[in-house]
Amino acid sequence: MIWLIRTSFRLLGPLFPKTAATAGVNLFYSPRKTDSSKLELAYKAKAKQIKLQGPLGEISTYQWGDSHLPKVMLVHGWEGRATHLYKFIDPILEHGFGVIAFDGPAHGDSEGNKTTLPLFAKVLAEVHQANEDICFVVAHSFGCGATAIAVNNGIAFEKAAFLSSPYSVENVVNKFGEFLRIPVKSVSMMHEIMETERWHNMPRANLSFSTLGPRISFPTLFIHDKDDKYVPYEDGLKASNQCKRSEFVATSKLGHNKILLKKSVVDKVINYLFGE
Repeated sequence: MIWLIRTSFRLLGPLFPKTAATAGVNLFYSPRKTDSSKLELAYKAKAKQIKLQGPLGEISTYQWGDSHLPKVMLVHGWEGRATHLYKFIDPILEHGFGVIAFDGPAHGDSEGNKTTLPLFAKVLAEVHQANEDICFVVAHSFGCGATAIAVNNGIAFEKAAFLSSPYSVENVVNKFGEFLRIPVKSVSMMHEIMETERWHNMPRANLSFSTLGPRISFPTLFIHDKDDKYVPYEDGLKASNQCKRSEFVATSKLGHNKILLKKSVVDKVINYLFGE
């Protein structure tokens, strides 16, 4: 399948660069849905599920623990779902906090076929508004950017933990273009298309930690793996450096997704949030 997409861009790009760019943007923001693991399904079955109305249709939200407890929000990454961060649920509950999570638009059980980072951030804000006493947030990958945008739009947390955070949409799109062998000219046009009202409706600089980071005033822990093949280690380090009150932790041999499953990583996040 990948070879076919690469061949299509190789043939289409030089002749019709804008058409290739439009196709690239549509593909970039069309998340694939994958099956949940047995453990994820088990945690999903334990959750109180509530549907909210989002910009693309219904949004599936999940709550663990008493609704009156102070809460930690979990924010999944691209092509993920709420239960991807299941390893954090029990340790949070053990500290007397509840957990709130959601399937982003066009992800998991939520409706939609395409989404964007600003739309994801908008849904995050709506979930936050619908739930009282959210103190902390733990986010992964794409969810880190969405969280940073939501914070810049007025949401407040006491602390945050960002795992495998990208630095900017621009960097992610460039890496996406490299992976699919999209011609450089078409990738450049992708950035321009994404800035239009149809997609982001804002300049790409507004979706970068160069802009977002300095506006995050609360303590933030960044954890990034040196062997991350999807979001470069340097991205996480740069994102951390843009935040005023950040701490950076490097890991190795975990990659982009296994970082969510490593007990030492979970323990580090829990200790950071609850001050142990």
